[in-house]
Amino acid sequence: MPFITFIYKIGKYNKTYYGKYVYDYLSDDEVPLDIKMKNVLLSKYNEYRKKNNYADLDKKDLCVGILFHNNNTYVYSSLNEVKCFDFYYIKEKYDKSTYINGKLLE
Repeated sequence: MPFITFIYKIGKYNKTYYGKYVYDYLSDDEVPLDIKMKNVLLSKYNEYRKKNNYADLDKKDLCVGILFHNNNTYVYSSLNEVKCFDFYYIKEKYDKSTYINGKLLE
């Protein structure tokens, strides 16, 4: 599947996190990839934070950097890869799964 790998920071902390977004289709509108990933992160992290009784993040709390974008080749990986990333999001026709710290967000 096509994918985007990226790094991100939350708030004022110096820690860098790693994310991967696997998709079957990504619109080619004029929105930069870092902004798209920031919106995905914000949505999914706030869903996670609500379930764990934490305050929502704001857009200004996230900083995203794109490491690699593969839109032309289908690359398949096992779900063991999820363990390597702090944030992993699969958005395909029949599967929309979010993993944070290796755990499925349900």
